[in-house]
Amino acid sequence: MRLLNRASCLLALAALALSACIPDSINPLGDPATAVPDPRLLGHWTGTMNDKRATLAVTAGEGAMLRFRVETTDTDGKTEWVLLDGFPAVANRRNYMNVKFRAEADKVYDPAVENYYILRYAVSADGAGLDVWAMAEDVVVDALVNGRINGMADPAGTARNVHITDSTVAIRDFVEYSNPDRVFGEKVASLRRVAD
Repeated sequence: MRLLNRASCLLALAALALSACIPDSINPLGDPATAVPDPRLLGHWTGTMNDKRATLAVTAGEGAMLRFRVETTDTDGKTEWVLLDGFPAVANRRNYMNVKFRAEADKVYDPAVENYYILRYAVSADGAGLDVWAMAEDVVVDALVNGRINGMADPAGTARNVHITDSTVAIRDFVEYSNPDRVFGEKVASLRRVAD
């Protein structure tokens, strides 16, 4: 999928396990106009993303929007970064983030034409831990095949593209009436808050 091609399979907020990809969606889970900010995410985090050392800086944007700067370092010491914008949504008392690419080292993206990546996240009770899960490709493809949600999937392969084309309401229904541990079955990040 485009996400893996763009960020070289490196980010948790935008990447998955080595052989899969994160489905994207033309519509978000939730309405940005009615989204409620989640100030628990603001600040600096460090940990791992897809088995790479990672840092995450989260800053406030307009309304409920947040800016995410993700930097990862592989075992050879190569560092890459990406900027994403996102806004939160809640479904069945679980937290989700709708993110879009904004920029990386050699490219700036037009948010008007970018698709969303819907991630599930959990902040620990003490506010010091952050875990992030991405949609599992196989579960979304199964839902597409069985008519539970509308979209399209390219033939299977190492860079498979899976796109959800349904409405925000249909996406919310899909998430709310599915097992979130299966739909968001790809844990991509485990981070700890860094004192500012």
